[in-house]
Amino acid sequence: MITTDILVGFPTEDEERFQSSVKVCEHVQYLKAHVFRFSPRFGTPADQWGDPVDPQTKAARSKRLVEVTTASAQNQMKRFLGRTMRVLVERRSKKDGLLQGTTDNWLSVKFAGPPEFARTMQWVRLDELQGGTLIGELASEPARPQLQVV
Repeated sequence: MITTDILVGFPTEDEERFQSSVKVCEHVQYLKAHVFRFSPRFGTPADQWGDPVDPQTKAARSKRLVEVTTASAQNQMKRFLGRTMRVLVERRSKKDGLLQGTTDNWLSVKFAGPPEFARTMQWVRLDELQGGTLIGELASEPARPQLQVV
């Protein structure tokens, strides 16, 4: 899984360069992306170029990249539905009471379980996708294929 930070509206960013960024995001299929807008900072090298990209364009570009990367995240997570994966249980969600944690490849997972599972590793079968979180059920460690010597 790949995550990234993306800056939109840098002073040298024209429409062609922005579209190139969109194509990269569509190709790479990021799991997560932090999209933020350029703002000049006094004393930095970019400060000398000013801020030629107007705020409305920055907002529209930011929105577009969030849409693309949100769709790619959904595609990435759907690939794991039906699999049993190891989850580092972090805490119980205050909102829904489910345990929440992260797989070895950074997928966010929620499932029902006792509070003493917090700060442990558990095997969870990933059954459905709700927003940006996979919902699962406690499972046994998957059987590992046995090597046969012939």
